[in-house]
Amino acid sequence: MSDLWMALEQAPADEGLNSLLVRSLPSWQDAGVESQDAASTVDSPNDLQLKRAIRHFEQLVEKEPSNASVRLSHGAVCWKAGQKKEAIATLEAGIQKNAHAFQQHQALIDYLISAGDTAKARRVLDSIPSGALPRDEYSYSLGRILMEEEKWADAVKALEQAIAFSRSDSEIGPRAQLSLAICRTRSGDLGPALETFRAVVETQPQSLAGKLGMASAFVKSGQLDMAIATYQELID
Repeated sequence: MSDLWMALEQAPADEGLNSLLVRSLPSWQDAGVESQDAASTVDSPNDLQLKRAIRHFEQLVEKEPSNASVRLSHGAVCWKAGQKKEAIATLEAGIQKNAHAFQQHQALIDYLISAGDTAKARRVLDSIPSGALPRDEYSYSLGRILMEEEKWADAVKALEQAIAFSRSDSEIGPRAQLSLAICRTRSGDLGPALETFRAVVETQPQSLAGKLGMASAFVKSGQLDMAIATYQELID
C-alpha cells in the first residue's frame, strides 16, 4: 500500500490508481470490526488505511464535485468503512451535480437496497431514462428491488434477463446468478434454487455466499446429509 500511496501523491486524480486503491482496501468487516460504530473508532492498520482513503476522496470530491468516477470511488470507500449514510449521500450529491452519469444511479440503488430502503431504490430506478443503463445492469437492479418487494416471479424473470444480457467480462452475470439462487430459495422454489447454487459454485468456486446458500437450501429441502457435507467442505 505504501507504494500506491506514493504514486497517488504524485497523481492524486489518476483513475487507474484510484480504482486500484478502492480494490485494495479491506472492508470494516474484514478488519474484524463488529459494528459500524466500532469501525469509526478502532485504530487498526486496516482502519487507518480506510480513513486515509476517505480523506483522499473527500479532497478529490471538493476539487471535482461533478466527477462521477470520483463520487463512485468515494462512495465505495465509505461503504467499505461502514459509513453507509455517507456513501449514499455522496452519490445523491453526485447525481445532483451530474445527472447523466447513470453508473452513480446503479451504485446508489445497490447501497439503498443493502441499507433496507427499497422504496427509495425503486424511485431512483424509475428516474433512469429508458436505455440509459445497459440491459443487464438495469435488469439486475430491477430484480434485486423486486426481491425485496417479494415479487418472486417478476424478480426471477428480471434476474434471468440480467444473466442473459450480461457480457462474459461483466461482473453482473455472476452477481445476478447468485441473486437468482437466493430469490428462488426465499420463494420456496428449492429444486431450481439448488440447481442455480450449483451453477454459482461451478462458475465461482471461491464463492462463500454460493456455498452457504447451497447448504441452506439443502437444509430447507430436508437434505440434511448434503447440507452437512457442504458445511464440512467450508470448514475443511
